[in-house]
Amino acid sequence: MVAANGDAVRRQAHAAALTFALSMKTLDIAWDDAISLAAAAYANA
Repeated sequence: MVAANGDAVRRQAHAAALTFALSMKTLDIAWDDAISLAAAAYANA
C-alpha cells in the first residue's frame, strides 16, 4: 500500500511540474522569474 501511495505522489508531482512548465511557456515567463513566483507562492501557502 505504501508503494501505491508513493506512486500517486510521484504522479501528482509530475503533473504539477508539467503544468508549471506549460504555463511558463504559454505565458512566456523566464525560468528565473517562474522559480521566484513559485517560491513566493509556496512561502505564502
